[in-house]
Amino acid sequence: MFSLLLVLVVLTQQVASTQVEDFVECEPVDTACECDADATVCIFQLYIERVFTFTKYNYSVPYSHGQGESYHINNMGQFVPLRNTERCIEGTFTKQTGSGSSDNLYCNEENVCLPKSKLCSEPITVDGKTYKTVITVNKQLPGPTLIVHEGQVVAVDVHNNLSTEGISIHWHGQHQIKTNFMDGVGLVTQCPIQPGSSFRYIFKAGPSGTFWYHSEMQSQRGIGLFGAFIVKEKDPISYPVSFIDDPAHHTLTIMDWFREDPEQFAIV
Repeated sequence: MFSLLLVLVVLTQQVASTQVEDFVECEPVDTACECDADATVCIFQLYIERVFTFTKYNYSVPYSHGQGESYHINNMGQFVPLRNTERCIEGTFTKQTGSGSSDNLYCNEENVCLPKSKLCSEPITVDGKTYKTVITVNKQLPGPTLIVHEGQVVAVDVHNNLSTEGISIHWHGQHQIKTNFMDGVGLVTQCPIQPGSSFRYIFKAGPSGTFWYHSEMQSQRGIGLFGAFIVKEKDPISYPVSFIDDPAHHTLTIMDWFREDPEQFAIV
């Protein structure tokens, strides 16, 4: 027990001494977030929320505040607001670096730039017909792909914005040597993160490979609480042919989809 506490203290001290550049901004517009290869510690923020499908939400407001705008799909395959109003603007916008503005600007390919408060998520359609609540990670389903490097200390702050459900995140495939208490198995290796609470997972990334993170509570991973987790090799293998290593665009995350809530199929 003493040795486990010592490991946690050492990892916590490493995180506490981290410089600003080691924090990875994982915005709702980022489908993949990668830590700098030279960073000793990699810190992410994950916000867990419930949303309705076929609904847009403003990026600057938590979904639980009821700022959704419902949409339907017309015969042309276009999203049409049910109330003929536009609370925010959808599209592919990327954060503009070095803007110097207190309210960061996000720009699209046409060089149209907007503050985050004017942007909204694209409606989550899943199977294109089911209207129900799902769980998102940073306003996405599936959650963003997290990319780190072998041997880095990974710190992930998970914020539970669900109304009534506890959550825990399992880092599938990570060996968690001496940090089994960060393995995220709810009611086994940790108490669930309660609604309105946050918890910081701290562990060393290893082994390298393509893995995933997902909820270990109830059937939450079946309605969206999951995403890819990639650990890049410390010493990349040299191949006889060249290829582009771009996990942000080359990683496909899939799920089984139930039109009904998965809890209805649980065996009691």
